[in-house]
Amino acid sequence: MKISIAEKIKALRRGRDMTQDELASVLGVTSQSVSKWETGVAYPDIETIPIIANYFEVSVDELFGMDALRDETAEKQRLDEFWEQWQKMNLIGEPTEEFELAQFTQFARDYPRNKNVQFGYAVRLLELPDLDKKREGVRILERLVAEWVDGSRRYDVQSHLVRGYIQLGERERAEAMIAQLPQLHQAQESVTYFQRFQELVDTVELGELTPQSETGAELLDVHQTYAKFVARCMHRVLQRLEIVRGKLGLNNDEYHLQLLHTQRFMRELMAYEDEHYAGVLENDSEHYIKLARLYAARDKEKALEYFLQFVERYMKLPIIGEHTVRMMELDPNAEIFQQMAAVTEAQIIEWMITPEVHEALRGNARYDEVLEQVLERQMAHQNPREYMESANEN
Repeated sequence: MKISIAEKIKALRRGRDMTQDELASVLGVTSQSVSKWETGVAYPDIETIPIIANYFEVSVDELFGMDALRDETAEKQRLDEFWEQWQKMNLIGEPTEEFELAQFTQFARDYPRNKNVQFGYAVRLLELPDLDKKREGVRILERLVAEWVDGSRRYDVQSHLVRGYIQLGERERAEAMIAQLPQLHQAQESVTYFQRFQELVDTVELGELTPQSETGAELLDVHQTYAKFVARCMHRVLQRLEIVRGKLGLNNDEYHLQLLHTQRFMRELMAYEDEHYAGVLENDSEHYIKLARLYAARDKEKALEYFLQFVERYMKLPIIGEHTVRMMELDPNAEIFQQMAAVTEAQIIEWMITPEVHEALRGNARYDEVLEQVLERQMAHQNPREYMESANEN
């Protein structure tokens, strides 16, 4: 723990508008001693510390910065509790917007120096229809851009500032901010990847690189880290395709064409299908069920084809994700797991397969066979405790 008594004594002295000589006279020490305390060269002796605290009307804990440390610990605990509750709500599909706004509004008041909290509050203000709230969010983001030195976090703030400017009709400011953002190949992750990649390749002959060698293993790790970054970018593209569809009023065929173009690039990212890509695989599988739904009424063969592609990707996802495992470790008897276990097969078909696809394909032998596998797997997901106990027994 860093002892901050030096900065504290200096701040208290200046708060009283005193010189070092004047404080030394009050405490019965030399001005050189006060100077050494304030520069951290030496500390007051154990008998002088309570005298200093009493003179400035502060506790000894405050003099040593312990109050600030306790406040910081309490702040972290409070934020951790918020995220834990948010994760539980997400897990059962409960809306979180009002909860998030209320919590971040209070956090922003309580922790004005916490930049992550202020950023979270600003983002949620931009989501409100009230223009005054949006302006407040933009003001916070503008302040954070000036304060945040870290490249990746600064880019997050700038991206949301672009969004805020557009919402307020300030297109010129939005375009100016966009010009400050890096292109994908100029992003911090890209530059870091290519630099390290070249360093590794240059250290040895290519023929000596194998997955088992130390350099080869690091090369694979660096490559997968960059691939995950690109995959996250593609994930966001897929999410925004839905917005494009709504804004432009794309009909099914137009939407289908755009989706296929997007998924063609997504499939190129699937060369490294492992647990790290669960989020991307899940998003990709969701789009195949949407395609099956589009064709359900007019081309059952095509609908079945897309349904089977959905299942292929779904089956690669972990039955019990890391998030659920962490939740089980926190509270295995939480109400959330009771609610998950209460889900029926009919409900799974409704929100996962969709009624349109189910009605169009049920009775098809291949569909019925695969559907049974999907339901069995999803029911295991809905009952994580039983599944984990069974896995441990085996």
